[in-house]
Amino acid sequence: MKNFIFIIFISFISLCLCYGQDVNNLHSDFDPGVKYYQTTIDWVPTTDAAGDWCPGGTFPNLPTAAIHAASEWLGDTLYFQATTAAGLPSTTVYKYTFGGSWTTGVPTPVPLGAASMVAAGGKLYLLGGGTSAVSTGTTTALSYNPSTGAWTSIAPLPVALSAHGAVAWGDSVIFVFGGPWTGSGTNLNVHYYRIATNTWGTITNSLPSGMGRRTFAYGLVDGNKIIMCAGFNTAFLKSLLIGTIGSNATQITWTMGPEVPTTYTGLSRPGGTGIYNYFFIVGGERAGGGYHDRAYVYDVTTNTWIDDIGPKPVPCSNIYSQVTSTAFDDSVRVFAPGAYDATYRSDFDAIACGQMYVIPVELTSFTASVIGTEVTLNWRTATEVNNYGFQIERNSGAGFVDVGFVPGAGTTAEPQLYSFSDAGLKPGEYLYRLKQMDYDGTFEYSNIVVAEVTTPSVFLMEQNYPNPFNPITTIGFSLAADSKVSLKIFNALGQEVAAVINGNITQGFHEVVFDAAELNSGVYFYRLDATGIDGQTFSQVRKMILTK
Repeated sequence: MKNFIFIIFISFISLCLCYGQDVNNLHSDFDPGVKYYQTTIDWVPTTDAAGDWCPGGTFPNLPTAAIHAASEWLGDTLYFQATTAAGLPSTTVYKYTFGGSWTTGVPTPVPLGAASMVAAGGKLYLLGGGTSAVSTGTTTALSYNPSTGAWTSIAPLPVALSAHGAVAWGDSVIFVFGGPWTGSGTNLNVHYYRIATNTWGTITNSLPSGMGRRTFAYGLVDGNKIIMCAGFNTAFLKSLLIGTIGSNATQITWTMGPEVPTTYTGLSRPGGTGIYNYFFIVGGERAGGGYHDRAYVYDVTTNTWIDDIGPKPVPCSNIYSQVTSTAFDDSVRVFAPGAYDATYRSDFDAIACGQMYVIPVELTSFTASVIGTEVTLNWRTATEVNNYGFQIERNSGAGFVDVGFVPGAGTTAEPQLYSFSDAGLKPGEYLYRLKQMDYDGTFEYSNIVVAEVTTPSVFLMEQNYPNPFNPITTIGFSLAADSKVSLKIFNALGQEVAAVINGNITQGFHEVVFDAAELNSGVYFYRLDATGIDGQTFSQVRKMILTK
Protein backbone atom coordinates (compact mmCIF):
# COMPACT_ATOMS: atom_id res chain seq x y z
CA MET A 1 0.00 0.00 0.00
CA LYS A 2 2.77 2.36 -0.85
CA ASN A 3 2.11 5.50 -2.80
CA PHE A 4 4.40 5.52 -5.81
CA ILE A 5 4.92 8.41 -8.19
CA PHE A 6 3.18 8.67 -11.55
CA ILE A 7 5.14 6.34 -13.84
CA ILE A 8 5.48 6.94 -17.55
CA PHE A 9 4.91 3.45 -18.92
CA ILE A 10 6.98 3.81 -22.07
CA SER A 11 9.92 5.37 -20.25
CA PHE A 12 10.00 2.68 -17.57
CA ILE A 13 9.40 -0.45 -19.60
CA SER A 14 13.01 -1.51 -19.14
CA LEU A 15 12.61 -1.22 -15.36
CA CYS A 16 9.64 -3.60 -15.48
CA LEU A 17 11.48 -6.10 -17.70
CA CYS A 18 14.42 -6.19 -15.31
CA TYR A 19 12.10 -7.79 -12.74
CA GLY A 20 11.15 -10.41 -15.29
CA GLN A 21 7.55 -9.15 -15.53
CA ASP A 22 5.53 -7.47 -18.27
CA VAL A 23 3.40 -4.70 -16.79
CA ASN A 24 0.74 -5.37 -19.45
CA ASN A 25 0.29 -8.90 -18.14
CA LEU A 26 0.08 -8.19 -14.42
CA HIS A 27 -3.71 -8.00 -14.28
CA SER A 28 -5.32 -9.21 -11.06
CA ASP A 29 -8.01 -11.86 -11.01
CA PHE A 30 -9.33 -10.55 -7.73
CA ASP A 31 -10.94 -7.17 -8.35
CA PRO A 32 -11.74 -5.19 -11.55
CA GLY A 33 -9.72 -1.99 -11.80
CA VAL A 34 -6.88 -3.33 -9.65
CA LYS A 35 -3.52 -4.19 -11.10
CA TYR A 36 -0.19 -5.11 -9.53
CA TYR A 37 3.19 -3.60 -10.25
CA GLN A 38 6.08 -5.66 -8.92
CA THR A 39 8.89 -3.88 -7.14
CA THR A 40 11.90 -5.33 -5.37
CA ILE A 41 9.98 -5.09 -2.09
CA ASP A 42 6.44 -6.34 -2.66
CA TRP A 43 3.37 -6.14 -4.90
CA VAL A 44 1.72 -2.75 -5.11
CA PRO A 45 -1.91 -2.38 -6.30
CA THR A 46 -2.07 0.02 -9.24
CA THR A 47 -4.45 1.28 -11.89
CA ASP A 48 -3.43 2.22 -15.42
CA ALA A 49 -4.44 5.46 -17.08
CA ALA A 50 -5.25 5.29 -20.76
CA GLY A 51 -2.90 7.42 -22.83
CA ASP A 52 -4.60 7.96 -26.20
CA TRP A 53 -7.80 9.28 -27.68
CA CYS A 54 -9.93 6.45 -29.03
CA PRO A 55 -10.93 6.72 -32.70
CA GLY A 56 -14.15 8.62 -33.35
CA GLY A 57 -17.20 6.41 -32.99
CA THR A 58 -15.66 4.11 -30.38
CA PHE A 59 -18.27 5.26 -27.88
CA PRO A 60 -21.96 5.88 -28.72
CA ASN A 61 -22.89 9.43 -29.59
CA LEU A 62 -25.23 11.39 -27.36
CA PRO A 63 -28.90 11.17 -28.43
CA THR A 64 -28.62 14.84 -29.38
CA ALA A 65 -25.94 17.49 -29.72
CA ALA A 66 -25.18 19.32 -26.46
CA ILE A 67 -22.85 22.05 -25.21
CA HIS A 68 -22.84 24.19 -22.04
CA ALA A 69 -23.94 20.94 -20.35
CA ALA A 70 -22.85 19.27 -17.09
CA SER A 71 -21.87 15.66 -16.40
CA GLU A 72 -20.59 13.47 -13.58
CA TRP A 73 -20.03 9.81 -12.76
CA LEU A 74 -22.01 8.36 -9.87
CA GLY A 75 -21.00 4.75 -9.33
CA ASP A 76 -20.91 3.06 -12.73
CA THR A 77 -23.30 5.56 -14.36
CA LEU A 78 -22.42 8.76 -16.20
CA TYR A 79 -25.15 11.39 -15.79
CA PHE A 80 -25.32 14.10 -18.43
CA GLN A 81 -27.54 17.13 -17.86
CA ALA A 82 -28.01 18.17 -21.47
CA THR A 83 -28.90 21.37 -23.26
CA THR A 84 -30.91 21.60 -26.46
CA ALA A 85 -29.24 20.84 -29.77
CA ALA A 86 -28.63 24.59 -30.07
CA GLY A 87 -27.00 24.88 -26.65
CA LEU A 88 -30.00 26.35 -24.79
CA PRO A 89 -31.14 25.38 -21.28
CA SER A 90 -33.02 22.10 -21.05
CA THR A 91 -34.49 19.68 -18.50
CA THR A 92 -33.14 16.63 -20.34
CA VAL A 93 -30.89 14.16 -18.52
CA TYR A 94 -29.11 11.23 -20.21
CA LYS A 95 -27.41 8.25 -18.55
CA TYR A 96 -24.60 6.06 -19.82
CA THR A 97 -23.02 2.90 -18.41
CA PHE A 98 -19.59 1.85 -19.63
CA GLY A 99 -19.90 -0.57 -22.54
CA GLY A 100 -23.60 0.21 -22.92
CA SER A 101 -25.68 2.90 -24.57
CA TRP A 102 -27.31 6.19 -23.63
CA THR A 103 -30.74 6.16 -22.00
CA THR A 104 -33.01 8.95 -20.80
CA GLY A 105 -32.91 9.80 -17.11
CA VAL A 106 -35.20 11.74 -14.78
CA PRO A 107 -35.56 15.32 -16.08
CA THR A 108 -34.60 18.27 -13.91
CA PRO A 109 -37.44 20.39 -12.41
CA VAL A 110 -36.31 23.46 -14.38
CA PRO A 111 -34.35 23.86 -17.63
CA LEU A 112 -30.66 24.56 -17.06
CA GLY A 113 -27.56 25.37 -19.07
CA ALA A 114 -24.00 26.28 -18.00
CA ALA A 115 -24.57 24.66 -14.59
CA SER A 116 -22.06 22.49 -12.73
CA MET A 117 -22.55 18.96 -11.39
CA VAL A 118 -20.76 17.00 -8.66
CA ALA A 119 -21.30 13.68 -6.88
CA ALA A 120 -21.11 13.31 -3.09
CA GLY A 121 -22.54 10.86 -0.59
CA GLY A 122 -24.29 8.78 -3.24
CA LYS A 123 -26.16 11.78 -4.70
CA LEU A 124 -25.72 14.25 -7.55
CA TYR A 125 -25.71 18.00 -6.99
CA LEU A 126 -26.58 20.37 -9.86
CA LEU A 127 -25.68 23.97 -9.09
CA GLY A 128 -26.35 27.30 -10.77
CA GLY A 129 -26.79 27.71 -14.50
CA GLY A 130 -29.25 29.68 -16.57
CA THR A 131 -32.90 28.75 -17.02
CA SER A 132 -33.56 30.91 -20.08
CA ALA A 133 -30.05 31.56 -21.40
CA VAL A 134 -26.63 30.18 -20.41
CA SER A 135 -25.29 33.72 -19.99
CA THR A 136 -27.85 34.60 -17.29
CA GLY A 137 -27.15 32.65 -14.12
CA THR A 138 -29.51 31.65 -11.33
CA THR A 139 -29.22 30.49 -7.71
CA THR A 140 -30.71 27.08 -8.58
CA ALA A 141 -29.41 24.21 -6.43
CA LEU A 142 -30.72 20.66 -6.81
CA SER A 143 -29.83 17.21 -5.54
CA TYR A 144 -30.70 13.90 -7.16
CA ASN A 145 -31.05 10.63 -5.28
CA PRO A 146 -30.78 7.64 -7.65
CA SER A 147 -32.40 5.34 -5.10
CA THR A 148 -35.64 7.37 -5.22
CA GLY A 149 -35.26 8.75 -8.74
CA ALA A 150 -36.14 12.25 -7.57
CA TRP A 151 -34.64 15.72 -7.90
CA THR A 152 -34.95 17.88 -4.77
CA SER A 153 -34.33 21.57 -4.24
CA ILE A 154 -31.68 22.39 -1.64
CA ALA A 155 -30.59 25.72 -0.17
CA PRO A 156 -30.02 28.12 -3.09
CA LEU A 157 -26.62 29.43 -4.10
CA PRO A 158 -25.68 32.68 -2.33
CA VAL A 159 -25.44 34.45 -5.72
CA ALA A 160 -26.65 33.78 -9.25
CA LEU A 161 -24.00 31.98 -11.33
CA SER A 162 -23.41 30.30 -14.64
CA ALA A 163 -20.26 29.16 -16.44
CA HIS A 164 -18.66 28.46 -13.04
CA GLY A 165 -17.03 25.39 -11.47
CA ALA A 166 -17.80 23.10 -8.54
CA VAL A 167 -15.97 20.25 -6.78
CA ALA A 168 -16.90 17.95 -3.90
CA TRP A 169 -14.48 17.70 -0.98
CA GLY A 170 -15.27 14.19 0.14
CA ASP A 171 -18.93 13.72 1.06
CA SER A 172 -19.07 16.74 3.34
CA VAL A 173 -18.47 20.00 1.46
CA ILE A 174 -19.02 21.31 -2.08
CA PHE A 175 -17.03 24.32 -3.30
CA VAL A 176 -18.35 26.65 -6.02
CA PHE A 177 -16.04 29.15 -7.72
CA GLY A 178 -15.68 31.26 -10.85
CA GLY A 179 -18.37 32.80 -13.04
CA PRO A 180 -20.72 34.50 -13.60
CA TRP A 181 -20.85 34.88 -17.37
CA THR A 182 -20.61 38.67 -17.13
CA GLY A 183 -18.20 40.24 -14.64
CA SER A 184 -16.29 37.07 -13.78
CA GLY A 185 -12.94 38.87 -13.77
CA THR A 186 -13.78 40.69 -10.55
CA ASN A 187 -15.58 37.80 -8.80
CA LEU A 188 -12.97 36.45 -6.39
CA ASN A 189 -15.38 34.80 -3.96
CA VAL A 190 -15.60 31.07 -3.27
CA HIS A 191 -18.80 29.59 -1.88
CA TYR A 192 -19.03 26.38 0.10
CA TYR A 193 -22.02 24.14 0.80
CA ARG A 194 -22.18 21.92 3.87
CA ILE A 195 -24.19 18.87 2.88
CA ALA A 196 -25.06 17.78 6.42
CA THR A 197 -26.61 21.12 7.40
CA ASN A 198 -27.85 22.29 3.97
CA THR A 199 -26.16 25.65 4.45
CA TRP A 200 -23.90 27.91 2.38
CA GLY A 201 -20.95 30.03 3.36
CA THR A 202 -18.71 32.41 1.40
CA ILE A 203 -14.95 32.99 1.46
CA THR A 204 -14.81 36.63 0.37
CA ASN A 205 -12.05 37.64 -2.07
CA SER A 206 -10.49 34.17 -1.93
CA LEU A 207 -9.01 34.13 -5.44
CA PRO A 208 -5.90 36.21 -6.26
CA SER A 209 -6.61 39.65 -7.68
CA GLY A 210 -7.41 39.57 -11.40
CA MET A 211 -7.75 35.77 -11.45
CA GLY A 212 -11.56 35.54 -11.61
CA ARG A 213 -12.81 33.80 -14.75
CA ARG A 214 -15.63 31.94 -16.45
CA THR A 215 -15.88 28.98 -18.84
CA PHE A 216 -12.70 27.36 -17.51
CA ALA A 217 -11.42 23.83 -16.86
CA TYR A 218 -11.54 22.68 -13.25
CA GLY A 219 -11.22 19.68 -10.95
CA LEU A 220 -10.04 18.41 -7.56
CA VAL A 221 -6.67 16.63 -7.19
CA ASP A 222 -4.58 15.19 -4.38
CA GLY A 223 -7.60 15.11 -2.08
CA ASN A 224 -7.67 18.80 -1.18
CA LYS A 225 -6.45 20.90 -4.13
CA ILE A 226 -8.85 22.79 -6.39
CA ILE A 227 -7.65 23.42 -9.95
CA MET A 228 -8.84 26.37 -12.06
CA CYS A 229 -7.30 26.41 -15.52
CA ALA A 230 -7.50 28.61 -18.64
CA GLY A 231 -10.92 30.15 -19.43
CA PHE A 232 -11.90 33.77 -20.04
CA ASN A 233 -12.36 37.00 -18.10
CA THR A 234 -11.58 40.02 -20.24
CA ALA A 235 -9.22 37.96 -22.40
CA PHE A 236 -8.40 34.34 -23.20
CA LEU A 237 -6.39 32.73 -20.39
CA LYS A 238 -3.97 29.85 -20.00
CA SER A 239 -3.02 30.40 -16.34
CA LEU A 240 -3.28 27.65 -13.74
CA LEU A 241 -4.51 28.24 -10.17
CA ILE A 242 -4.12 25.70 -7.35
CA GLY A 243 -6.28 26.22 -4.27
CA THR A 244 -5.25 24.15 -1.25
CA ILE A 245 -8.13 23.58 1.17
CA GLY A 246 -7.01 24.23 4.73
CA SER A 247 -8.07 22.83 8.09
CA ASN A 248 -11.71 23.58 7.34
CA ALA A 249 -13.90 24.68 4.46
CA THR A 250 -13.40 28.37 5.23
CA GLN A 251 -9.69 28.35 4.34
CA ILE A 252 -8.24 28.05 0.82
CA THR A 253 -4.68 29.08 -0.08
CA TRP A 254 -4.22 29.86 -3.78
CA THR A 255 -0.94 29.63 -5.69
CA MET A 256 -0.05 30.01 -9.36
CA GLY A 257 1.09 26.97 -11.29
CA PRO A 258 2.75 26.74 -14.71
CA GLU A 259 0.71 27.92 -17.68
CA VAL A 260 -0.94 25.44 -20.03
CA PRO A 261 1.77 24.40 -22.52
CA THR A 262 -0.07 25.55 -25.62
CA THR A 263 1.42 27.86 -28.23
CA TYR A 264 -1.78 29.87 -28.22
CA THR A 265 -2.15 32.83 -25.86
CA GLY A 266 -5.18 31.29 -24.21
CA LEU A 267 -7.97 28.70 -24.28
CA SER A 268 -11.56 29.48 -23.39
CA ARG A 269 -14.37 27.00 -22.71
CA PRO A 270 -12.18 23.89 -22.32
CA GLY A 271 -13.16 20.90 -20.20
CA GLY A 272 -11.25 19.59 -17.21
CA THR A 273 -11.15 16.75 -14.71
CA GLY A 274 -8.96 15.73 -11.78
CA ILE A 275 -8.12 12.27 -10.50
CA TYR A 276 -5.46 11.24 -7.98
CA ASN A 277 -2.64 13.81 -8.39
CA TYR A 278 -3.38 14.55 -12.04
CA PHE A 279 -5.44 17.11 -13.90
CA PHE A 280 -6.55 16.90 -17.53
CA ILE A 281 -7.54 19.95 -19.59
CA VAL A 282 -9.36 19.10 -22.82
CA GLY A 283 -9.97 21.19 -25.93
CA GLY A 284 -11.06 24.83 -25.80
CA GLU A 285 -11.53 27.73 -28.15
CA ARG A 286 -8.15 29.11 -29.18
CA ALA A 287 -7.26 32.76 -28.81
CA GLY A 288 -7.27 34.04 -32.38
CA GLY A 289 -9.83 31.50 -33.56
CA GLY A 290 -10.25 27.78 -34.06
CA TYR A 291 -10.79 24.86 -31.70
CA HIS A 292 -8.17 22.86 -29.83
CA ASP A 293 -7.66 19.11 -30.33
CA ARG A 294 -5.30 18.42 -27.42
CA ALA A 295 -5.49 17.26 -23.83
CA TYR A 296 -2.69 18.29 -21.46
CA VAL A 297 -1.88 16.45 -18.21
CA TYR A 298 -0.66 18.29 -15.10
CA ASP A 299 0.96 16.56 -12.09
CA VAL A 300 0.34 18.57 -8.93
CA THR A 301 3.05 16.69 -6.97
CA THR A 302 5.80 17.89 -9.31
CA ASN A 303 4.00 21.08 -10.40
CA THR A 304 4.67 20.26 -14.05
CA TRP A 305 2.75 19.51 -17.23
CA ILE A 306 3.77 15.95 -18.08
CA ASP A 307 1.92 15.05 -21.26
CA ASP A 308 0.18 16.25 -24.42
CA ILE A 309 -2.46 13.80 -25.70
CA GLY A 310 -3.83 14.37 -29.16
CA PRO A 311 -5.31 14.76 -31.56
CA LYS A 312 -8.85 14.57 -30.22
CA PRO A 313 -11.19 13.21 -32.93
CA VAL A 314 -13.36 16.34 -32.73
CA PRO A 315 -11.60 19.62 -31.79
CA CYS A 316 -14.02 21.44 -29.54
CA SER A 317 -15.01 24.09 -27.03
CA ASN A 318 -18.02 24.86 -24.78
CA ILE A 319 -17.41 21.69 -22.71
CA TYR A 320 -16.23 23.31 -19.45
CA SER A 321 -18.51 21.19 -17.22
CA GLN A 322 -18.82 18.14 -19.49
CA VAL A 323 -15.46 16.36 -19.03
CA THR A 324 -15.21 13.66 -16.34
CA SER A 325 -12.94 10.77 -15.40
CA THR A 326 -13.33 7.38 -13.73
CA ALA A 327 -11.80 3.88 -13.82
CA PHE A 328 -13.01 0.83 -15.77
CA ASP A 329 -11.29 -2.38 -16.86
CA ASP A 330 -7.97 -1.68 -15.13
CA SER A 331 -7.78 1.84 -16.56
CA VAL A 332 -8.50 5.44 -15.62
CA ARG A 333 -10.36 7.02 -18.52
CA VAL A 334 -11.34 10.57 -19.42
CA PHE A 335 -14.73 11.16 -21.08
CA ALA A 336 -15.82 14.17 -23.16
CA PRO A 337 -19.42 13.86 -24.41
CA GLY A 338 -20.69 16.63 -26.68
CA ALA A 339 -18.71 19.27 -28.56
CA TYR A 340 -18.77 22.51 -30.51
CA ASP A 341 -16.49 23.16 -33.49
CA ALA A 342 -18.59 25.87 -35.16
CA THR A 343 -21.30 23.19 -35.39
CA TYR A 344 -23.18 21.53 -32.55
CA ARG A 345 -21.93 17.97 -32.05
CA SER A 346 -23.15 14.82 -30.27
CA ASP A 347 -19.78 13.02 -30.49
CA PHE A 348 -18.62 11.09 -27.43
CA ASP A 349 -14.83 11.21 -27.38
CA ALA A 350 -12.69 9.60 -24.69
CA ILE A 351 -9.09 9.11 -23.63
CA ALA A 352 -9.67 5.41 -23.16
CA CYS A 353 -7.25 3.67 -25.51
CA GLY A 354 -3.55 2.85 -25.29
CA GLN A 355 -1.67 2.71 -22.01
CA MET A 356 0.89 5.17 -20.77
CA TYR A 357 0.71 5.52 -17.03
CA VAL A 358 0.63 3.46 -13.86
CA ILE A 359 -1.18 5.24 -11.02
CA PRO A 360 -1.40 4.03 -7.41
CA VAL A 361 -4.79 3.02 -6.08
CA GLU A 362 -5.78 4.70 -2.83
CA LEU A 363 -8.60 3.76 -0.45
CA THR A 364 -11.69 2.90 -2.42
CA SER A 365 -13.81 4.87 0.07
CA PHE A 366 -13.39 6.91 3.26
CA THR A 367 -16.43 8.58 4.86
CA ALA A 368 -17.49 10.22 8.10
CA SER A 369 -20.96 10.28 9.69
CA VAL A 370 -22.18 12.04 12.83
CA ILE A 371 -24.74 10.93 15.42
CA GLY A 372 -24.98 13.24 18.41
CA THR A 373 -21.44 13.84 19.64
CA GLU A 374 -20.01 10.74 17.99
CA VAL A 375 -18.25 10.64 14.62
CA THR A 376 -18.03 7.27 12.87
CA LEU A 377 -15.39 6.75 10.19
CA ASN A 378 -15.82 3.98 7.62
CA TRP A 379 -13.31 3.01 4.96
CA ARG A 380 -12.70 0.23 2.48
CA THR A 381 -9.57 -1.14 0.80
CA ALA A 382 -9.48 -3.17 -2.41
CA THR A 383 -6.28 -5.07 -1.59
CA GLU A 384 -3.55 -4.78 1.03
CA VAL A 385 0.17 -5.48 1.05
CA ASN A 386 2.23 -5.53 4.26
CA ASN A 387 -0.43 -3.41 5.97
CA TYR A 388 0.25 -3.05 9.71
CA GLY A 389 -2.75 -0.81 10.27
CA PHE A 390 -4.30 2.65 10.31
CA GLN A 391 -3.54 5.45 12.75
CA ILE A 392 -6.60 7.70 12.98
CA GLU A 393 -5.75 11.40 13.19
CA ARG A 394 -8.10 14.26 14.07
CA ASN A 395 -7.76 18.02 13.63
CA SER A 396 -10.11 20.31 15.55
CA GLY A 397 -8.23 23.48 14.62
CA ALA A 398 -4.85 23.06 16.30
CA GLY A 399 -3.31 20.45 14.00
CA PHE A 400 -3.66 16.69 13.63
CA VAL A 401 -3.38 14.45 16.69
CA ASP A 402 -3.64 10.67 17.08
CA VAL A 403 -6.99 9.49 18.43
CA GLY A 404 -6.92 5.75 17.74
CA PHE A 405 -5.55 2.78 15.84
CA VAL A 406 -7.19 0.03 13.77
CA PRO A 407 -5.09 -3.02 12.81
CA GLY A 408 -4.75 -3.83 9.12
CA ALA A 409 -5.19 -7.15 7.34
CA GLY A 410 -1.52 -7.63 6.43
CA THR A 411 -1.40 -8.91 2.87
CA THR A 412 -4.69 -9.83 1.21
CA ALA A 413 -6.32 -9.69 -2.20
CA GLU A 414 -9.81 -9.47 -0.66
CA PRO A 415 -11.62 -6.15 -0.07
CA GLN A 416 -11.61 -5.08 3.59
CA LEU A 417 -14.04 -2.90 5.55
CA TYR A 418 -12.96 -0.84 8.56
CA SER A 419 -14.71 1.38 11.10
CA PHE A 420 -13.71 3.67 13.96
CA SER A 421 -15.85 5.74 16.33
CA ASP A 422 -14.76 8.97 18.02
CA ALA A 423 -17.21 9.79 20.81
CA GLY A 424 -17.80 12.59 23.32
CA LEU A 425 -16.99 15.47 20.96
CA LYS A 426 -17.95 19.06 21.57
CA PRO A 427 -19.84 21.00 18.88
CA GLY A 428 -17.52 22.07 16.08
CA GLU A 429 -15.88 21.00 12.81
CA TYR A 430 -13.45 18.08 12.83
CA LEU A 431 -11.07 16.88 10.11
CA TYR A 432 -9.97 13.25 9.97
CA ARG A 433 -7.33 11.41 8.00
CA LEU A 434 -5.85 7.91 8.06
CA LYS A 435 -2.14 7.23 8.42
CA GLN A 436 -1.70 3.83 6.78
CA MET A 437 1.42 2.12 8.11
CA ASP A 438 3.33 -0.88 6.74
CA TYR A 439 5.20 -3.41 8.87
CA ASP A 440 8.49 -1.93 7.64
CA GLY A 441 7.61 1.47 9.13
CA THR A 442 6.73 3.28 5.91
CA PHE A 443 3.43 5.15 5.84
CA GLU A 444 1.15 7.33 3.73
CA TYR A 445 -1.84 9.57 4.42
CA SER A 446 -5.36 9.29 3.09
CA ASN A 447 -7.50 12.14 1.86
CA ILE A 448 -9.20 14.27 4.53
CA VAL A 449 -12.87 13.93 5.47
CA VAL A 450 -14.80 16.56 7.39
CA ALA A 451 -17.40 15.99 10.13
CA GLU A 452 -19.45 18.65 11.88
CA VAL A 453 -20.86 18.11 15.37
CA THR A 454 -23.72 20.52 15.93
CA THR A 455 -25.28 21.88 19.10
CA PRO A 456 -28.67 20.21 19.76
CA SER A 457 -31.67 22.49 19.18
CA VAL A 458 -34.22 20.14 20.77
CA PHE A 459 -34.60 17.95 23.85
CA LEU A 460 -34.43 14.26 23.01
CA MET A 461 -33.81 10.93 24.71
CA GLU A 462 -32.57 8.04 22.57
CA GLN A 463 -33.28 4.33 22.83
CA ASN A 464 -30.73 2.63 25.03
CA TYR A 465 -28.14 0.40 23.39
CA PRO A 466 -27.66 -2.44 23.40
CA ASN A 467 -31.26 -3.48 24.01
CA PRO A 468 -31.88 -6.14 25.26
CA PHE A 469 -28.78 -5.91 27.48
CA ASN A 470 -26.88 -7.76 30.22
CA PRO A 471 -26.07 -5.99 32.49
CA ILE A 472 -24.58 -2.81 30.94
CA THR A 473 -26.40 -0.44 28.60
CA THR A 474 -25.92 3.17 27.43
CA ILE A 475 -28.58 5.89 27.41
CA GLY A 476 -28.08 8.98 25.25
CA PHE A 477 -29.96 12.28 25.43
CA SER A 478 -29.81 15.81 24.02
CA LEU A 479 -30.39 19.03 25.93
CA ALA A 480 -31.33 22.18 24.02
CA ALA A 481 -30.23 24.30 27.00
CA ASP A 482 -28.41 23.96 30.31
CA SER A 483 -30.88 22.02 32.46
CA LYS A 484 -31.76 20.45 35.77
CA VAL A 485 -31.94 16.76 34.84
CA SER A 486 -33.40 13.66 36.45
CA LEU A 487 -32.97 10.18 34.91
CA LYS A 488 -34.65 7.33 36.79
CA ILE A 489 -35.28 3.62 36.21
CA PHE A 490 -38.63 1.95 37.01
CA ASN A 491 -39.76 -1.67 37.05
CA ALA A 492 -42.92 -2.99 35.37
CA LEU A 493 -44.97 -2.11 38.48
CA GLY A 494 -43.93 1.54 38.26
CA GLN A 495 -41.61 1.33 41.26
CA GLU A 496 -38.37 3.34 41.12
CA VAL A 497 -35.38 0.99 41.22
CA ALA A 498 -32.50 3.36 40.38
CA ALA A 499 -31.69 7.08 40.14
CA VAL A 500 -29.05 7.46 37.42
CA ILE A 501 -28.85 11.28 37.21
CA ASN A 502 -30.04 14.04 39.51
CA GLY A 503 -28.29 17.34 38.90
CA ASN A 504 -27.39 20.18 36.54
CA ILE A 505 -26.09 19.29 33.05
CA THR A 506 -24.93 21.58 30.26
CA GLN A 507 -26.49 21.93 26.82
CA GLY A 508 -25.45 19.29 24.31
CA PHE A 509 -25.52 15.57 23.71
CA HIS A 510 -24.71 13.29 26.62
CA GLU A 511 -24.46 9.57 27.31
CA VAL A 512 -24.65 7.70 30.60
CA VAL A 513 -23.86 4.04 31.30
CA PHE A 514 -26.38 2.13 33.42
CA ASP A 515 -25.29 -1.03 35.25
CA ALA A 516 -28.20 -3.36 36.10
CA ALA A 517 -26.07 -6.02 37.79
CA GLU A 518 -28.26 -5.92 40.92
CA LEU A 519 -31.58 -6.16 39.06
CA ASN A 520 -33.47 -9.23 37.91
CA SER A 521 -34.27 -9.98 34.29
CA GLY A 522 -37.38 -8.28 32.99
CA VAL A 523 -38.89 -5.20 31.38
CA TYR A 524 -37.88 -1.81 32.78
CA PHE A 525 -38.65 1.79 31.94
CA TYR A 526 -36.40 4.82 32.07
CA ARG A 527 -37.65 8.40 32.33
CA LEU A 528 -35.81 11.65 31.63
CA ASP A 529 -37.11 14.91 33.12
CA ALA A 530 -35.35 18.15 32.24
CA THR A 531 -36.02 21.80 33.06
CA GLY A 532 -33.95 24.23 31.03
CA ILE A 533 -32.62 27.55 32.29
CA ASP A 534 -34.69 29.14 29.52
CA GLY A 535 -37.88 27.70 31.06
CA GLN A 536 -38.33 24.79 28.64
CA THR A 537 -39.44 21.50 30.18
CA PHE A 538 -39.08 18.01 28.78
CA SER A 539 -40.11 14.52 29.88
CA GLN A 540 -39.84 11.22 28.01
CA VAL A 541 -40.15 7.53 28.90
CA ARG A 542 -38.68 4.55 27.01
CA LYS A 543 -38.69 0.79 27.58
CA MET A 544 -35.65 -1.46 27.92
CA ILE A 545 -35.22 -5.20 28.48
CA LEU A 546 -32.71 -6.78 30.85
CA THR A 547 -31.85 -10.40 29.96
CA LYS A 548 -29.55 -12.39 32.22
